[in-house]
Amino acid sequence: MTENHLANGLLRVKPCKPEDMEMLIALAKADGHAVIAPTWLLFKGEQVVGYLGTVPSILVWLDTQRVGVRDSIMAMNFFENQMAANGAQIIGVPCVANSPLRPFLPKAGYSDTGATLFLKNLNY
Repeated sequence: MTENHLANGLLRVKPCKPEDMEMLIALAKADGHAVIAPTWLLFKGEQVVGYLGTVPSILVWLDTQRVGVRDSIMAMNFFENQMAANGAQIIGVPCVANSPLRPFLPKAGYSDTGATLFLKNLNY
């Protein structure tokens, strides 16, 4: 590898600031991606090549036979308020395709990202 390749080949990370948003959104859009809750920018050399975003997520199980829509709304209201009280500005709610809750999420203001959630335990 050449010295230039090494200098441009290693990712650098720096915090994402509000003034970075317009540029980041344009770069991601040109590459066919959206920008959701960016926390850090990724650089190769001086070029932004990506971002990392942190979105706290809520995992929910509600009994399909004993929990109705009103109960679901109460549970959502609780976890949204708890997350907001702890400083969250955006949250994620993974929801499987056959969940009775799924049709209500867009009506409650949630955007379908089309993403599948993968989990990794970091407690090595």
